[in-house]
Amino acid sequence: MADETVKKSCIAKKIGLGVVLLVIAGGVFVYMNMGSIAKTIAEKVGSDTLGVKVSISSIDISLKNKSVLVSGLSVANPKSFKKPPPTTGRSLTQPIKSLGVWPYPLPTPFGVGTNPPTRPTSTPETT
Repeated sequence: MADETVKKSCIAKKIGLGVVLLVIAGGVFVYMNMGSIAKTIAEKVGSDTLGVKVSISSIDISLKNKSVLVSGLSVANPKSFKKPPPTTGRSLTQPIKSLGVWPYPLPTPFGVGTNPPTRPTSTPETT
């Protein structure tokens, strides 16, 4: 009985170690590929949002410098436009003000960066 408990404990430790190693490996993979992951997401979201093709040559995310460099940004014109696109092959650098917090006000039904209106608090009337 005790021998069986020791085997189960050993197996549980190995499984736990395996899970920890998988989490660490996943974190390293994401860290090493942040730029290509961000590039894929930015092209997809940009194209879907604007309704025209958005392409990016590369995105370099520097956590040390807290900045993002977008290189080779191209935004196609809608079919009705005759002139060449104004943003072809441009590079942009954006400082990261705070990780995990979007630094710009978000649009809400009440306007950009505003909070919903609050109801005045009422106190029960005493009679």
